[in-house]
Amino acid sequence: MLLTLYYFAATWLQSWRLNSIKTKISEIRERNGSVLLYKDPSSKSADSGGHASATKLDATASEDEKKPLPKSRSELPIRGVIESKFIPEGKSQVGDLLWFASNKFSISLFPIPVVDICDWISVPGGRTTFPIPLKNCLQSPLSSATRVHLLFEAEFCAFEKQAYSFHVEEFGAAKAWYAGESFSLLLETDEDHLARLMAGFMLNTIHISSGLEIVRIQSVEVTGTPCFFLNTDWENLPKSATKKLGISRRWMTAPQWNSHVVVLRSFSQAAVKAVKTQDPVSIEGQKGSVLVRGPSPIAVTSPTSFGDRDQQQSLSLQLAVDEKLSRAVGEVCLSPSVSMSVQHGSNSVDPSSASVSSFGSMTRLSNDTLVAASPLRKSLLDGRSGSMTSIGSMSTASVCSNVQQRVVVPHQKTSSDSPPNVFIFSESSVSVESVKMTLSAILHKQRYTVYPLNLTQMLTTPWQTQASLVVISGSVPASLVPRLVSFVLRGGGRLLCLCSDLLGTFLPPFRTAEVRPDELVTFSYSTWKHVSLMHHIFCYQPSPTPAKFSQDEQSIRSGIPNSVEIQDTDKKQHTLDVKVLGAEETWQTPSLILATTQNGGKIIFSQVHLEVDPLQYENDEAKHKALRSSDKARVEILIDLLSTHLGLKCGKQGPDPKYTPAYFLGTHELKLEFMESLKGSMDDSNTLKLAEIMVKFCGKSVTSPPEASSTFMPVLMYACPDSFSTVIYFENLNTKKLGRLVIYSKVMVSAALLLDGRKLAHGLAVIPYTQTESLSNSWLSPDGCATFSLQLHIPVDSLLGQNLTLLQHLVTIATVSSICSIPGLENLDICLKWPNDIYAGKSLKIGASTLRCIVHNLLGICNVSLGLNLSNKEPTTCVNDMIAELNRKTGKSVAALSHEKLFAIVFTELERLVEMAQSGHIDDVIAIYYKYWLHSNAEATVIGADGCTKSVQIVGIDYLGALRVQDQSNDEFALHPDEYSFDMQSAIIAPKV
Repeated sequence: MLLTLYYFAATWLQSWRLNSIKTKISEIRERNGSVLLYKDPSSKSADSGGHASATKLDATASEDEKKPLPKSRSELPIRGVIESKFIPEGKSQVGDLLWFASNKFSISLFPIPVVDICDWISVPGGRTTFPIPLKNCLQSPLSSATRVHLLFEAEFCAFEKQAYSFHVEEFGAAKAWYAGESFSLLLETDEDHLARLMAGFMLNTIHISSGLEIVRIQSVEVTGTPCFFLNTDWENLPKSATKKLGISRRWMTAPQWNSHVVVLRSFSQAAVKAVKTQDPVSIEGQKGSVLVRGPSPIAVTSPTSFGDRDQQQSLSLQLAVDEKLSRAVGEVCLSPSVSMSVQHGSNSVDPSSASVSSFGSMTRLSNDTLVAASPLRKSLLDGRSGSMTSIGSMSTASVCSNVQQRVVVPHQKTSSDSPPNVFIFSESSVSVESVKMTLSAILHKQRYTVYPLNLTQMLTTPWQTQASLVVISGSVPASLVPRLVSFVLRGGGRLLCLCSDLLGTFLPPFRTAEVRPDELVTFSYSTWKHVSLMHHIFCYQPSPTPAKFSQDEQSIRSGIPNSVEIQDTDKKQHTLDVKVLGAEETWQTPSLILATTQNGGKIIFSQVHLEVDPLQYENDEAKHKALRSSDKARVEILIDLLSTHLGLKCGKQGPDPKYTPAYFLGTHELKLEFMESLKGSMDDSNTLKLAEIMVKFCGKSVTSPPEASSTFMPVLMYACPDSFSTVIYFENLNTKKLGRLVIYSKVMVSAALLLDGRKLAHGLAVIPYTQTESLSNSWLSPDGCATFSLQLHIPVDSLLGQNLTLLQHLVTIATVSSICSIPGLENLDICLKWPNDIYAGKSLKIGASTLRCIVHNLLGICNVSLGLNLSNKEPTTCVNDMIAELNRKTGKSVAALSHEKLFAIVFTELERLVEMAQSGHIDDVIAIYYKYWLHSNAEATVIGADGCTKSVQIVGIDYLGALRVQDQSNDEFALHPDEYSFDMQSAIIAPKV
């Protein structure tokens, strides 16, 4: 009974005390005053931790708590606490002493100070781990009638571990932060929560995050808008500190906290710069982290409750970055192309805005390591290579091993299914360009893509399993030789060596060389006779050989072996068959040599410059004339070598395709609405000028549209194309917005080009039957390939808006999911390869997606593109051939997919996936990704930019689409798709080519 009475009295006393505090707070605010809570800076002793002592509120206290009240304002220990960095000196006057206990005081100040938070940084809504772990979830909502902002300040040096404490986010919603000499946090709360906060502060139990004790709290008015993030990793605490989107109570060590403080201050310094320059600012030392000035005043909204915290998210964007700098600040790209730029108030995008690169070294992060932001070098604008970042809490998806895998009918790979890549290496940029131009002119245009690789890429990337041919021009560094030897001897690869010292490596007898600088020679090959070409500066011959080159053909040929023995990097012996294909007519020295391995590897060595265009010698009349007369033979010889001996397909380049007018498809109402939205951007003739092309919308009055070209496209608004069935398309389209408006052309320069850099309409699709170029120069677009670009408008403060890079995954998920949802195709062996590739089986790429984004008035303008081999057998295989194969194996009779039906079902599925993500079901979307992907529990080797390796197991992906892997120490890392590529055949994840 006594305990019950005591409990009742204590409860009544606490309630009375809180009501008294609340009443006093209301009175102060009505008089335009401020409440200041602070800790005596001169106090050296630990806080008593006792309850509140006697105050001007007449609250009762126990005898051991009672302290003498200050008799005047002058006795208050207020020196150094009235003003702060954000409150001008001499602007506040002390009012009343409200409460004191031990070395804690609460006073009123007049007038209430105004704090400009323009150079602060906004705090993400809901749970977050950066700048500090915050839950941001209240049990009870805030009162809009008594809303108040509080400025919290905590000294960094005040770090201490606490067994238990209250945290500031339990009293309101964190809105913005600043890290200078101290850590400052802006909290939105109300008078009721402020009263509870005052009591908690006086009890010495209020902390910010990991034991950072608050020394000052003041109610303030706020002006300005905090900066917000673009493309910053929030997910960089060790996995021990975050679990299932929660915040752990585990504390950081003091050294870890000190490192974290340095990072926080670097972000605040960037915010100050962003406000001064009015431009996006990258954070020094942090990967792809960009701050932009806030566009509008901060919203006064209730903090997230437990029930809806997953629906309330931050204003920050988390975007990855691309491989090259191509424009000026603001655009970031992800593989093959995810880009982003920032626009405020303008409906157009500066075509000079740049692509930003972020590549760095692979970094190990243990469970006990805190990385407050991506641990990269100063690489936002200087194009260095990528990093491995630790997994955080905000954007991690469920483990993929729990997803039940599909049962598929395996796709049978044929002998013609080879990689469509030709790689070039030379230490001379002139040679690289000459070889690339020559090969691009003669190789099958719809079958191969030609890439130059530098030495670093040749040494670190898994090009061996991706190459149909590797072309070497000139000398080869010793460090590269082992990889080339392994490529041919062990991998059965094919090399074309143009005037290269690699000849002596594979054919040791050919190590004797005579210097013959800048010499024009005549040689013969097959049916081509008396062909004049420039000889290599060195003329290699087999040893032994006479001191002088003899004109006796027999004496020369007697030194050429029919085969040679050579060891690979594992000391295994290999036999190479050697055959001279062509010889110089004067000295009979070998000009073209073929070496063949027993496993199908082939090398052609040319001692004459087959790649040199006669124009390179136009200053030497005699050589230019001779080379020009043999130029046709030079090209024909190279074609024959590539096709007959190296197995590549060459084709005559026909005339450039004739561009055709486009057609505007959709309902009359949607077309009018679209034209009305562009009225201010078009001229009087309804012509819209884009960055690289002009689009003219032709109405009924235009009977004869202007001729289309690579820089001009007429769009017929009220006509239907013969080559695209609108009936099939709209019958299969079941969307609200996506694909309801379509610009279609049989031949256009690029679908993505029509959407790039401008806000047009949410759901607008551009569909070419054939496109001659693409924004990603590695894309092939052969006849029969299904290609589209689609514009999506995503608010940046939405769930998907914070994870825009996930959109490229949504496109490929929608494509594969929609195809496999067709009755009879459930077991089609079509799969997803991280990050954004579509595969037939486990080895043949048949499609990929790209993503490019700009931010316009806090709206993400996202252009997603897809290329899929639908009816084209080149360069690998296609969906309809896979369907025919499935029919043969299973006895089914599933019809081939038309372009129109494919586009319609993909748009329908994509809209469904976007709605799922926006409604808080990103994990469900990622579960669908796992259903079709190829990497569940796969083992792989990660190669860092510095060449170090790490054995890992694939765990899954996070909300940004980064690959989550776990090393042998059970540490998890995130590999970002703009930085790394995954070669499944070799199980190597390496920096991107």
